[in-house]
Amino acid sequence: MKKNNFLSMIRRSTTISSEKEFWSQVEKTEDCWIWTGLQNEALQYGIIFDLDGICWGVHRYSYKLCYGDIPKSFNNGRKAFILHRCNNKLCVNPDHLYLGTQSDNMRDHYRSKGLIVPSEFIDPIRSMKRDGMTYDAIGDILGVSYSTIFRVVKGKGMYGN
Repeated sequence: MKKNNFLSMIRRSTTISSEKEFWSQVEKTEDCWIWTGLQNEALQYGIIFDLDGICWGVHRYSYKLCYGDIPKSFNNGRKAFILHRCNNKLCVNPDHLYLGTQSDNMRDHYRSKGLIVPSEFIDPIRSMKRDGMTYDAIGDILGVSYSTIFRVVKGKGMYGN
């Protein structure tokens, strides 16, 4: 099968023609609303095509349905993204979605991995290291990795509330 025919077949089978059809492919739990339709396997996001043949990430489509058009960028010129508060790429719960920047997205990612240390911990971490504690020992106390503590001590990395 030619590539164009395959893409046409995928578009036809995943085109969303109504809001009702979109929500019919969502499994609502007490917390996240999970997309059960087509997924981009590499990125692990749900995808659909609208009637104009435009491919959408389902979290973006959900946001648009519930909150309106998504701006391309903020007033400062930074590109606008739709981000997940829950860190679940298949979640389309509008209460879990918000408009942010790539920096916000990376901060969320680091925080979800335990790689962001609250600001009030920075000085005590550095003090513990000066007092002779190892990176591992400090990390064990705070429940974060060696590399996170290393970055804090060296003044590199992301931290904040």
